Amino acid sequence: MRSLLTSNSESVQNNRSAFRFNPTGFGWVVIVLICLSWTLAVNYNNNLLYAVLSLWVSLLITTVLFSWYQFKSVEFSGWQTDHIYADNYNEIKLSINKSGFEGKFYLNNHISNALIWICKPSDPGRQTLTSPDLNAIDSFGLWRFSKNIPNLENQVVLANPLEHQKFETTINNQANVLEKEDIAALKSYHNDDSYREIDWKATARAGELISREWEGNQNSSIHHLSWWDLESLSVKQKKETLTAWVIELYNQQQGWSLEIPNYAFDSDNSAKHRDQCLYRIAEASV
Repeated sequence: MRSLLTSNSESVQNNRSAFRFNPTGFGWVVIVLICLSWTLAVNYNNNLLYAVLSLWVSLLITTVLFSWYQFKSVEFSGWQTDHIYADNYNEIKLSINKSGFEGKFYLNNHISNALIWICKPSDPGRQTLTSPDLNAIDSFGLWRFSKNIPNLENQVVLANPLEHQKFETTINNQANVLEKEDIAALKSYHNDDSYREIDWKATARAGELISREWEGNQNSSIHHLSWWDLESLSVKQKKETLTAWVIELYNQQQGWSLEIPNYAFDSDNSAKHRDQCLYRIAEASV
């Protein structure tokens, strides 16, 4: 989960129009009842009704002032998300400092303790994502508050990982000329080991994952991904196809190289290599 901070948080907090409030449905019912009771109290000159009305008005004013002050002090901490993909519903979590506000918060009219923004950008590339307002209802349920929160600026939206051309028929598999030697030893499987080196017979006997160690160099497949091998596809389809292939190769712990307009990457299979390729694919232009 990545933490994303924005540069315009201070300007948003200093904007007077950022803070708004209005009665909830229950709040309007209370206001209407106060108005009706006030009319009756005036017509019948009822001192007891005047006293009850004073309590209701005091409660109304106190709740709006106290809750407004607390809500105004709520601080924006940042957004948290994994990769953001175009044409997908991405969950982006808002982090805040409640500063004593005891009401309920929500985004996009969905009341939840977890402030989740469901974002669905339409196109890949570097862009600004317009965030929803932060909304809240006070603990009495009388007032609804809202304030602007910073947008996600300068974010790279990745292409939708969708294959428009078969992986096997397009990728150039180049076998390493070095031959695999004899097995030197067997060892317990570690997270850094490739799944392809698991000895399944030894694993079955031992009851745990066992991987092989080799005396010499191993054969390996180098997958070369090229923008220009996808001539029949549109720019968006090329981005989606290359994105799908990069993710698939990374999940299979296989290395790949990549050629796109203005960039070329050597073969690797690390998470850093994956992210760099995905970002450059999303921003590629011809």
